[in-house]
Amino acid sequence: MFMNGMKESTEKEIHVKDWSFNSYLLMMEYLYTGSIQNLNSRVALDLLGLADQYLLDRLKFLCENTLTQNVDNENVISTLIEANKYQSAELKKYCINFLIKNFQEVSSSKQFEELEYFPSLLLEVTRLMASNVNAREISH
Repeated sequence: MFMNGMKESTEKEIHVKDWSFNSYLLMMEYLYTGSIQNLNSRVALDLLGLADQYLLDRLKFLCENTLTQNVDNENVISTLIEANKYQSAELKKYCINFLIKNFQEVSSSKQFEELEYFPSLLLEVTRLMASNVNAREISH
């Protein structure tokens, strides 16, 4: 990209999309120091995508841990969608289990309606909920 005659090799700026400038700065902080100070769930959600794109598995793991610790009724759907988008299997599993356990509260939220735009994810959640209900019925 920078050496083979592409436009990036002749320009002084590189335009990157999808993530904020601050997220790139934090990614650079991680690359230089191996950690990120004050990583909160909002930042971790943004960095999760960057870590996935640039194959930074350790950074992705840090983001997943931060997000897992901060999942609540208000952010479980957005976190689930991002976990699915960036192949974060453990985070996705955690979010689905959280959603199943707190279904009454979460399903009545406006955020829950976002799942209609992700039919395969909604189907996966529905199937897991059904199997969970069936398992409870069998054990009683």
